[in-house]
Amino acid sequence: MATTGFLPLLLLLISYASCFQKGILSDFDSDGSGTCRSKSVDVHSFLSTRTPYRVVNGRLKYDTPPQCVAQQIWMTIRHGTRNPSKFVIESMQNILPSLRDKIVKLHRDGEGKLCDSEASNLLFWLPRLNISEEKNLVAEGERELEGLGTRVFFNFPELLSHEENKFLNFRYTDTQRTLKSALHFTNGMFGSNDTSHVQYSKSPHKHDPLLRFYKSCEKWKTEIDDHPDTGMLHQLAFKNGSEFSELKSDVANRLGLQDNALTILDIEIMYQTCAFESAWNENGTASPWCAVFSKENLQVLEYSSDLKYFWNDGYGYEINHEQACPMIQDMLANFKNASRATHHAKGVFYFTHSGALLKVLAHLGLYRDKEPLQHHNFDQHKSSRLWRVGRIDSFAANLAAVLYSCESTPKVLFLHQEQPVVVKGCPSEAPYLCPLQQLEELFPSCQFDQICKLPDSKDRSQ
Repeated sequence: MATTGFLPLLLLLISYASCFQKGILSDFDSDGSGTCRSKSVDVHSFLSTRTPYRVVNGRLKYDTPPQCVAQQIWMTIRHGTRNPSKFVIESMQNILPSLRDKIVKLHRDGEGKLCDSEASNLLFWLPRLNISEEKNLVAEGERELEGLGTRVFFNFPELLSHEENKFLNFRYTDTQRTLKSALHFTNGMFGSNDTSHVQYSKSPHKHDPLLRFYKSCEKWKTEIDDHPDTGMLHQLAFKNGSEFSELKSDVANRLGLQDNALTILDIEIMYQTCAFESAWNENGTASPWCAVFSKENLQVLEYSSDLKYFWNDGYGYEINHEQACPMIQDMLANFKNASRATHHAKGVFYFTHSGALLKVLAHLGLYRDKEPLQHHNFDQHKSSRLWRVGRIDSFAANLAAVLYSCESTPKVLFLHQEQPVVVKGCPSEAPYLCPLQQLEELFPSCQFDQICKLPDSKDRSQ
């Protein structure tokens, strides 16, 4: 807790404690216009990449297609719910306590439109994290991966029996959150007492060339990821536009602040705290900081985030998704081997990150809107867009491809978030099986070095 203004804050705490005892805290807006806004907004629908998997998962229950036998499952899985980055943790510690104190004092003075209960929730809020905990998997992430592992095992027992462990491949990146995700996934799959013999493969590279291929793509890193005039262009323009200006004014008015009192950073940190803390809570309780936003505010913030990922990882630039070809070729190579060899991996499980999964989804042609997301077409996409990263790239988001032998013909089923999806060029009717040969024709090769090579004048190797 901030030391500045500690005595007034202590007096407020005593005052609110007295109100609790007397039962006089109200669940109505301070101006009497209606019930607490936070009670009518489902914040979990607008948390972007911080969405917990429980909000979106399809609860896989898929029957084997007639005349088909499963031969292999290949999955790429984003790590589960985690802590925020060092920058966000420091901002929670340095920005929010003083802002909290100001908001609560204004509410006590009759300013703003928070309910008493919303203000008191903020009053008792404290930063919960240390820098040493940045990006670590949390308990909710452990539950997500264990649940996913259990359901995958239940649906494909013929591939994932305990006797087949030696034919399973588990691989994770050089991070605590993917390692722990792999461990809890296998705990869910086999039970915590049955995983001592499971073999895990950690890449010897800091940036795994397969699971984090984008870290090796110099052209993408130079021209998109590190360049605000390309990768961040539309998000920055949106943040400087009318929708964001109205958002800041609306939030300030709700809190009793002057119109220009909040910066974009203030808004972002309140939103990220709202998102992370809500994701952590298994019981669905939203963070106290979510109360500062209306549904319309959250729609604007979510769209801002979607713009970032659309232009940095999705369909905004061809190189974003073209570079994902190593993952697809790995899948096809595994399937080709499985369809020909007697002894082969029955399951291939990769534990990776948002940057990989989004690019792979776009490489497969999934969730592509007719019109690209841009800073000036929020109204067009506000309520009906396909590229919604909170839905397609939540914590523990996953893409599975299952190889079947159907009357001696190899066919592939794709599952995203545990539900069948149709890759462009493949059959679009149930049971959604795409012939392996057709997939090989759709994705014939991978020229990663050519895709990612900088022009000679920019080539860092020169």
